[in-house]
Amino acid sequence: MKNRFSQADWESYRERLLPIISQTAKRNGHDHTQRIDDALSNKRAFLFLCPDGFVVLSLRGKQEKRRLLVLFAFGWGEHLIARYQPQIDDMARRAKAQKVELYTAVLGLSPLLEKQGYIRSQTNGHVGHWTKTL
Repeated sequence: MKNRFSQADWESYRERLLPIISQTAKRNGHDHTQRIDDALSNKRAFLFLCPDGFVVLSLRGKQEKRRLLVLFAFGWGEHLIARYQPQIDDMARRAKAQKVELYTAVLGLSPLLEKQGYIRSQTNGHVGHWTKTL
């Protein structure tokens, strides 16, 4: 599998990417910009760049309950979930995670996430929690 992600230093990209995170989160009615910024600034989450976007990932849990949490993903293009999900799955497996998780308020992503093997496990207001077992 071709590696399309490269890990990047948050401080080097913060000025350019934080406004994108903030605008997108506000538009989707799920503004968790400060939590993402804090997690990246404190090295509890990591920024990965790809040719047409970026993703923020964080490992949670220990051993048999380890999971890779997609805190934020953004791209300029089409079919990004289908194109990049295998890479995210591979990163999760290499980190010995058993699951990939994400939260989203974007209902239009539901069929795309289901196609990639995610299951909507719960909803809090208009934000859905999705889990993919590896």
